[in-house]
Amino acid sequence: QMICEICGSNEIRKDGGVFVCQSCGCQYTVEEARKMLVEVEGVVEVTGTVQVDNTPYVEKYNMVEQNDPDNIEAIFYSAYGKAMQSLVDSDIFRREAAFRVFTNSISVVDDHYRPERWEENRESLTQIAIDMARMVSSSYVFTKTVNGYGTTVSSDSWKTTVLFENVLTSFKESIDNIKHIDPHKYLYEIACALYEAAASFDWGSESEMGFTLGGWLADERRDLRDFVRIDNSVYWKLHESERVQMDAELKRLRMRESVVTSRIERLPECDAVDELKGRIAEAKRQLNDTPKARRNRRAQLTDEIVVLAADLKKATENKSRATEASRTELREIRRDAEAIETRLDQASLGDGSELLSGIMREHEGYFGRYVRDNPKEAYVLRDAKQEIMRASQDIKSIQRKRVYHASYLERQVSDDRAIAECKTRIANANRIIDLVWERAERAFLDDEVVTHLIEEESERRKLST
Repeated sequence: QMICEICGSNEIRKDGGVFVCQSCGCQYTVEEARKMLVEVEGVVEVTGTVQVDNTPYVEKYNMVEQNDPDNIEAIFYSAYGKAMQSLVDSDIFRREAAFRVFTNSISVVDDHYRPERWEENRESLTQIAIDMARMVSSSYVFTKTVNGYGTTVSSDSWKTTVLFENVLTSFKESIDNIKHIDPHKYLYEIACALYEAAASFDWGSESEMGFTLGGWLADERRDLRDFVRIDNSVYWKLHESERVQMDAELKRLRMRESVVTSRIERLPECDAVDELKGRIAEAKRQLNDTPKARRNRRAQLTDEIVVLAADLKKATENKSRATEASRTELREIRRDAEAIETRLDQASLGDGSELLSGIMREHEGYFGRYVRDNPKEAYVLRDAKQEIMRASQDIKSIQRKRVYHASYLERQVSDDRAIAECKTRIANANRIIDLVWERAERAFLDDEVVTHLIEEESERRKLST
């Protein structure tokens, strides 16, 4: 399967004497297409330069950019194509130049973001995040020096890793700035997806990017959880009467569930099954305690267990018939209760809600104020963050030493155990941070400004109806 070097699409079709990418319009000669069929793994030895004609691709977005200077998709992709092309070019200086232009184009994406075009921007930024993930996980050409024993003496692979770090940092800054202007759920979702994909890339033991991405990802996931919970809470503050009705219905269903469950448990068929299970368990216990020398007793117990098992099978069938109607009723009750709980948990004002955007803009600086006003929370947060930093440094130290333990299986197992313990420390510290955030979130929803915004929206809705 051929993969386009520019956009990563596998929709490549032959058109006349060339192969054309159906996604971006890049054209490849027969020789270039043949090279694309080879799967690249590890180090690539390059004797020549792979030429890719991405002129139609660049021209397409340059034309869009001229007609619509705020089209963030055009701004991004006009430089993305050249940066991707440079990854198959052995000239590291040309690659750095291409990525310099590309990084600059990413840094101005937020300057051209327009809140009134958020739906169009959602599609563009989602695709941009997908292609960013594809870029930082791409294979690329690099130069290495090998001595007479076949050992690598030097490599410039790290230079490309630095370029990837720069574009990710620039993208994060743009996305964070857009969230300040016009917060939407999808912004947190695409950031989480990108950072998770980038974290799976082998950044090398000398790079801090792996740990940096872990921190970014934890923060984005926490922000996303806050966004969803606040969205849900605000929705139900605006629909209190519906919430009261649903809570009452859920309570009624749970009471019915308890009544039906008790009715099933009181049936004589159920008691018969429980009694037989107890007798079988006791017979098995006696069998285990009986010495092998007492063969007659063991044979007697074995026969008893067989008979009891046959009786249990019949009793279970009787129980199934006797409880069929009640179990059907129980399934219906639980299905209805689950539907209500799902509705309660997933209710949302909807992406694009002006009220939610306004509340989330208020939320942006609230957490910092909450921590400053609550010194105890500040100490808890500080200790948790320091623990994450220490555990991360311990992992890095262990990974650096692993190269010397390669031939010692026992030491490798010890290293793996130590790394697992460090990851547990990080997970526990993140849980502590999450608890602080949850307490801050509850205080935020009771904040005077937020309460006023919700009351205004509630009054507006009453007037409109």
